[in-house]
Amino acid sequence: MEECLSKLGLTDISHLKSAGQKDVYSGKSDKYGDIVIKIIRPGQNEERIEREIEIIERLDNINTSLIYEHGDIDCPRGKVKYIIESYIEGRCLKDYLKDEKTLSYSDVVDYLKQMLEILEILEKNNIVHRDIKPDNIIISESKKYFLIDFGIARDLDKDSITATGADYGPATVLYAPIEQIENKKDLIDSRVDLYSTCIIAYEMITGKNPYYEDGCGMPKIMRNVEKGKFKKLVSEEYEDIDTFINTCMNKFIGRRPESAADAKKWFNEII
Repeated sequence: MEECLSKLGLTDISHLKSAGQKDVYSGKSDKYGDIVIKIIRPGQNEERIEREIEIIERLDNINTSLIYEHGDIDCPRGKVKYIIESYIEGRCLKDYLKDEKTLSYSDVVDYLKQMLEILEILEKNNIVHRDIKPDNIIISESKKYFLIDFGIARDLDKDSITATGADYGPATVLYAPIEQIENKKDLIDSRVDLYSTCIIAYEMITGKNPYYEDGCGMPKIMRNVEKGKFKKLVSEEYEDIDTFINTCMNKFIGRRPESAADAKKWFNEII
């Protein structure tokens, strides 16, 4: 694949990861500098790929990667789609939390402030990311958070790509609310992303996911998410912040803040 990508004028190509429907590489470009290039595996849902590109190109005012170019390239295995994006200097939040274990409340407040800004912008654009998790967040050395990978993002202004009759919607179960997992399309809005964002905040404080138990498999995790029961955050000094996080993680969408804008307003009032 490195030889194939060199046709695009890229050098120092290195495989980063394979995720979902893509293989991801880093590299350098004389035109763009440090870049990330995504190769879409043959046979993937082209409509979803085009939707992801459209969404990212619209969101030039949030902390995410920029798309420099995209198209098709001939490789030995046939023609494949590629996307060249800006390289974000930092660490995957998943790796960062693995090393740090837990974060201070002041760090969690900073995380929530930045993420709520992002969620409000997504909401104004009628976009739901639907896959907010530590793997899809990059934290820079200056503690700036970037949201990446809009591969299953939903544009509420357009028809859904997921089959209406499907039993389950695209989701990462440990971070997705039950309405998303159960493919209840009429309930998908910014409150989905709000839930996921606060699951991560919970992990930052406690060092563990509220629905994961050591050694448990997916059936047990699903039961835990369906029940929506977790050990609530309780601290005397940060009671208001705990209440905010616990509320945004509520199993019932109607008991969460009505919008990302409302959540941001509430959060700013308590910090």
